[in-house]
Amino acid sequence: MSKQVAIARALSIRGHPGVVMPAALMVMSRHVESAANAALFVALGVSALVVLYSLWQVRRGTWAHVDASQQPERLQLNRFIAVVLLASAALAWMKHAPALALGLAASGGLVLVALALQRWCKLSLHVGFACFAAGLMWPDKLAFSLGLLLACGVAWSRLVLQRHVPRDLWVGGMVGSAAAMLVHGVLTRLY
Repeated sequence: MSKQVAIARALSIRGHPGVVMPAALMVMSRHVESAANAALFVALGVSALVVLYSLWQVRRGTWAHVDASQQPERLQLNRFIAVVLLASAALAWMKHAPALALGLAASGGLVLVALALQRWCKLSLHVGFACFAAGLMWPDKLAFSLGLLLACGVAWSRLVLQRHVPRDLWVGGMVGSAAAMLVHGVLTRLY
């Protein structure tokens, strides 16, 4: 394995949605501790549920690998993730946690957009969630800048690993950034 591929793999793992979203919520918890701590707990729970689901699919022989790299596996995983995120958003809304519900709904929406666009492109959820996480860290300029730097590194890694073509990365970045702007726009009206 070349040094470039090793670096790309490391960035891709560190930029995984199950890593960047809880990290963004940890940064946010410095500003709004109680709400962000609850969001962190939910993000870790959703990530654990997705990992368990993926392991179960491999164990029963339905998938070749937990990364769901085959198109039918990815479709099944993305549907599962969308349902989990949107159901979690509904529960958060019913528990009177509108900010958490909004973040979960935006996350579910990002996955739904990926599903809707799958015939046109393989939207990079790694890049989408990295941009979404970076955007959520605003107005902490340092965290936001580091998040954007990581998102760029993740995009580069997905190209090096040949998981995506540039269009997939641009679309993922735009959708993730739009999700962050939507969350900030709605939250300013709620609070």
